Amino acid sequence: FLASSSEVYHEPKMVPTDETVSLCIPDPLNPRYSYAAGKMISESIVLNYGRTHFERVLVFRPHNVYGPDMGWDHVIPQFVLRMKQAYKDPSDPVCFPIQGSGKQTRAFTFIDDFIDGLMLVMNHGEHLGIYHIGTMEEVAIESLARIIGEYEAVLPERGWPNWVLGNHDRPRIASRVGPAQARLAAMLLLTLRGTPTLYYGDEIGMRDVEIPPEKVQDPFEKNVPGRGLGRDPQRTPMQWSAAKNAGFSDGEPWLPIAEDYNRVNVEVERDDPASMLTLYNQLIKVRRGESALEVGQFEPLEADGDLLTYVRRDRESAFLVALNLGLQPQVVNFSNQASEGRIALSTYLDRSGERLRGDLHLRPEEGLLVRLTE
Repeated sequence: FLASSSEVYHEPKMVPTDETVSLCIPDPLNPRYSYAAGKMISESIVLNYGRTHFERVLVFRPHNVYGPDMGWDHVIPQFVLRMKQAYKDPSDPVCFPIQGSGKQTRAFTFIDDFIDGLMLVMNHGEHLGIYHIGTMEEVAIESLARIIGEYEAVLPERGWPNWVLGNHDRPRIASRVGPAQARLAAMLLLTLRGTPTLYYGDEIGMRDVEIPPEKVQDPFEKNVPGRGLGRDPQRTPMQWSAAKNAGFSDGEPWLPIAEDYNRVNVEVERDDPASMLTLYNQLIKVRRGESALEVGQFEPLEADGDLLTYVRRDRESAFLVALNLGLQPQVVNFSNQASEGRIALSTYLDRSGERLRGDLHLRPEEGLLVRLTE
């Protein structure tokens, strides 16, 4: 088995990228591509030597893998939106500094999903087979960098945004980015200016469910089977309790219930002070009645590295939102915004009420909502 990398193809013509796409590096003299070049050479040696000297040779190319205990240097599953300045007029440009040309695409896969994919390759892979292990979610950096800025800028004077992170046609948030990043996504969704739209089950961290062929309901999957395009995995019944069929129905549900329903359900999480459901409840509780969070201005701050920070403000109050999307601790200095602050909520759910002055310390993959005071 050879562990290669998705780095062996750059700027592919199709996304998601098929295993038959030719491998290339844009510039052999650029040290940035030396890693990909080394993997391409390794693949060539292993496949050609193994063709006649081994009974079974497999090459797998994982996407950027992230998750617990993966170390501090691994690629994070989010790209940070960098805003150098807020627009003062809808016609003014907003600068987003990004690395590279912005045309490059990246995909990320959670460690649990990578292991599942690797086991499938090991158990069912064919001799001299090449397999991509990852997600179909590949995103161009420049596209991400424009989303928030352009969305706000094109709104008419009395326009109002609507933010949606999950729906019935897309893989669930927890499956796309993992449980820790899903908590950050919750804080992002419920603190941006606009109306947050939640997809059922995201508030308890439900993940996509593997659907056996005989249980498939989605016409798309029936018409184009085996391509992973079916939408049934994110449409399974709501998990209310640990009772039969997750408390959804006494009858046979139209789709299978997730195997983790006995611990990922409303009844269990409602009594867990650190659960995803508790986080959503607390975010909604803080948001409700706070005009700065409900209808206040959105003020993007200068982003750095894995940090996304912004302020929600009205005449009476202001809140700083700091999201650490990376796997290293971060420090945010907010002295230009206010002299002091008090943590209203942490995605870890363990720092409410903590007083701050000058610097804000974030743990890995932690989001903080801070009430600013003079």
